[in-house]
Amino acid sequence: MKTTYFSCLSLGVCCFILFGFTTLQASVWLECPPSVTLNCDADLKDLDKYGKAWIWENYVKKTAPPPIKVVYNTNSCGVKCAQPMYSYKDMKFTVSDGCMKILRDWKVIDWCTYVPNKVPQTGVWTYTQIIKIVVKDSAAYIQCPKDTIVDAKNDCKGTYVKLDSVKAFSKCGVITKIRNTSPHSTNKGPDASGQYPIGTTEFYYIAEYGCGVEIKCKVKVTVKNKIPPTPYCLVGINVALMPIDTNRDGIADRGMIEIWAKDFDRGSYHICGYKNLKFSFSSDVNDRVRVFTCDDLGKNTIEMWVTDTFGNQSFCKTMIDIQNNNARIPNCKRKDSVRTGGNTLYIRGKVSRHSGEGIANAQLTLEEEFSVQIVSKSTPIYTTRYDTIITQSGTVFYIKKIDTTFSTSYDTIRSGKIIEKMSNADGDFSFTDIRSGVNYRLIAEKEENNLNGLTVNDAIILLRHIIGSERITSPYQLIAADMNCDGTVNNLDFDLLYGLIIGTISPNAVKNFWKLISKETVLSPQNMSNPAMIPNYVEWKSFSKNQDAADFIAIKLGELDGSTTTFANDHAVTRSTSVGDLLKLANQSTAIQSVNSYPNPFGNEAIRFDLKLINDAPIKIELFDINGKKIFAQEKYRSKGSQTIEIENPSNTAFVMYRISDGSKVFTGKLVR
Repeated sequence: MKTTYFSCLSLGVCCFILFGFTTLQASVWLECPPSVTLNCDADLKDLDKYGKAWIWENYVKKTAPPPIKVVYNTNSCGVKCAQPMYSYKDMKFTVSDGCMKILRDWKVIDWCTYVPNKVPQTGVWTYTQIIKIVVKDSAAYIQCPKDTIVDAKNDCKGTYVKLDSVKAFSKCGVITKIRNTSPHSTNKGPDASGQYPIGTTEFYYIAEYGCGVEIKCKVKVTVKNKIPPTPYCLVGINVALMPIDTNRDGIADRGMIEIWAKDFDRGSYHICGYKNLKFSFSSDVNDRVRVFTCDDLGKNTIEMWVTDTFGNQSFCKTMIDIQNNNARIPNCKRKDSVRTGGNTLYIRGKVSRHSGEGIANAQLTLEEEFSVQIVSKSTPIYTTRYDTIITQSGTVFYIKKIDTTFSTSYDTIRSGKIIEKMSNADGDFSFTDIRSGVNYRLIAEKEENNLNGLTVNDAIILLRHIIGSERITSPYQLIAADMNCDGTVNNLDFDLLYGLIIGTISPNAVKNFWKLISKETVLSPQNMSNPAMIPNYVEWKSFSKNQDAADFIAIKLGELDGSTTTFANDHAVTRSTSVGDLLKLANQSTAIQSVNSYPNPFGNEAIRFDLKLINDAPIKIELFDINGKKIFAQEKYRSKGSQTIEIENPSNTAFVMYRISDGSKVFTGKLVR
């Protein structure tokens, strides 16, 4: 008897079935039921209901006899053979506030197959899980600055922009990092200050907290070019009216001429190279053309305004003389010369520096030319003579005759008057009740022998001119540089200015520090060769129309840097400062590279100025209030490099204008409260 074992995998249970056969057929095989998965609460007493085994004998299917033995290889739940168990162990790592990482080591064993301490291990599995705990704060924010707009007034490429450092806040953790994406910031942290170009720059401030959670805000920095164009006017032009025959009777009855503002341009330019300049007669850029008629005969003061593409403007004053010569239009008269009553006119003007600052207490003398009248007087002269007549009888008669002759004498009678006025605090003056048809001369003078406005900077500028390192080109500066008024700017002028500043020469050595010239005077190489001969007066022959711009330019000898600071030795130069020291300073180039002022607007804190110096130099700082009154002045030698100057906040003023100079370059600006 041969015994054969068959095994079947059925019902998810590993079953072993033993069958016995007495004879082995030629073709016998076993057909097992399919695998079945049951729930833990399934009834396992009768396995036939989940499938039966079949026997095929010689291709005939028969029911298999019941199994001799059934092995239930299940766990306590009654399922398949594995019995897993698990455990884990955590390792915690704090990256930063609000950021933690946990390494969780998992271990799973199959209690059915696990044998402790067996090598190699079986029935055990391990895995390390990375858990990141991230704090997210919906209330986190960055305290970003407002969009900033600054003016570039000295550099065509841009300006240094000082921005406040940003701060960020989160309730759930400390901000770990703040950075900016500005391509022009000096540092890439919370301070985005730097040299910004003309135009608008947009960038982000980005703050991180927790495990790299980012919050950000976008800001704009706009730099506007506020450098105005440089106007250059023709000194004056003469134009003749064109005749107009309105009634077509062949006789001109009106006159007119059309003039464009650009006709007065003598080469105006922009230091930044901008080409598309606009010319107008006023700040209105559309006021480009004007029509002059008989009403405007004679000299007319006009302004030529120059505007660049950014809207920056500047202007110069000049004159146009409207004439009725070739056209000879009848009854063509100036409007203000036609009067219904009275015959008096007026003269108005202003005494100011070339920069426009009015000069007070200048003496204006209006001289009326003496009119000469010759009066004749005839005086009779009686002469007695006797004629003798002899008659035929010889009688002699004497006849008395009286001859009358006249002696004419001539007397000269002179008439005229002189009027004196002083310019007011703004430099303005006026004369009224001016007679028409009379010749007048207006003389401007100012007597003063103090040293106000003279500093070491003036001596350096003069020395630079003399040694040729930086020549003075302004005709007004050249007049101011000619200290001894001999028509030549040389070492004699420097010695005089230097001696005045250090106190070795008395101010009385200069007869008069002021030179006043008419604004209409053309400064040519001929009269510049002898500044002493430049007249300080203006004349009118047969005065016939009101004068609204009889202006004079006031030039103070030695004042070359535009400063009007009250003179003091600590603001000028000490006696121990040698000419050699000044020569060293004169050979230096501009010291100030950039100036930045903040805060703006300001509160009660100090005003700060960040200066970047490329050379050692005396730096002068002046502050003015809204009325132009100086409220602070300081001059001090400073070393090259970055300098921060703090000035206590001026009280009781809502506006501060500052002026910072190194003797060669001037920076100006304003701060508001």
